[in-house]
Amino acid sequence: MKTIQLTRSSTPDKLGFYDNEEIYDDNNNALYLGPCSTNPNPYHVDAATGVKVPWNKFYGWLAPGKYTATCMVNEKFGKCFAINNGLRVPSKTPNPQHNGEMYLVGVFIHHAFETPPKGFPGWRGSAGCVTIPEEEVGQFFSYFKVGEVVNVELTEEFPDA
Repeated sequence: MKTIQLTRSSTPDKLGFYDNEEIYDDNNNALYLGPCSTNPNPYHVDAATGVKVPWNKFYGWLAPGKYTATCMVNEKFGKCFAINNGLRVPSKTPNPQHNGEMYLVGVFIHHAFETPPKGFPGWRGSAGCVTIPEEEVGQFFSYFKVGEVVNVELTEEFPDA
């Protein structure tokens, strides 16, 4: 079974794609290394007011750990992975979308959206999923077939401040 190794080295407050993803085959041979984001968007845009709401007032944050994921085609994301089949996964922080409970649901690995909302730079296109920059997504998903199950490991390695 292939493994997707995610290494988080940034926080939701830092804009852009500063984390890494690596793909390893069944024999632990490296196939791919590229950028990703393991963080939710830095903020949520309130639909009624257009005001930026800080990420931790609206989103959970995927906790480090070992998961399984299934490659699939999703109506919203196209080819993607559903982590834990879209069921509960632990959150590193209380999740306001689930009454402050420490879990998320519907977490995917998917492409980032090319165009951020007008006037809102740093948008990664996710409420808590792992996102891949648009220019990397084709190569990343070329290693997988729809229906393939993989291991996903998320670790953290924060550089010294």
